[in-house]
Amino acid sequence: YNRKLKKLGRNFSINLSQRINKKNSEGYLKSLNNFYDINENLTNSERIDQLKTNDITTNSFSSNFTYNEPITKDLSLVFNYGISYNNSQADKKSYNASVPSRYDLLDIEYSNDFTANQLINQGGAIFNYRKPKTTINFGTRISAINFDQFEAYSNQKYKRSFINWTPQASYQYKFSAQRSLRFGYNGY
Repeated sequence: YNRKLKKLGRNFSINLSQRINKKNSEGYLKSLNNFYDINENLTNSERIDQLKTNDITTNSFSSNFTYNEPITKDLSLVFNYGISYNNSQADKKSYNASVPSRYDLLDIEYSNDFTANQLINQGGAIFNYRKPKTTINFGTRISAINFDQFEAYSNQKYKRSFINWTPQASYQYKFSAQRSLRFGYNGY
């Protein structure tokens, strides 16, 4: 949603996005691995015969609010705030065969069942200076991220929180409508 306000150059926009992705797959891992010990001249081998299944679901929602405030005819300040929420589940199982071609023994060592939730709050401000041939942008964004993860087979929980700071700056000079020179910096 975009909306121009009464003052020339003053406007705001709201962007909402929802995405759901689901993937299911299965395949077989069949291998013969030989191991050699040079010092003891021993040979050891390992045969792997597994069915691998994957059931992955990702659900994400994001929003962004942007407000543009003109300071002068050539200079404006853009504020933005966004919140995002991501939820994902990844159930990856490995099965060994109890008898040939019957894969019914769950191998916990090579299986995992993760649930992850990520919440991101992001805010920032950018100055825009615009003349007919020159455009200069500089500003920064800060993101606060909370990440929670749970693995069902091992019953382990992981929690992480961190701050990302992303300064940015760019300069563009237009020689003509088709030719320009641009320098930019994005920090992460």
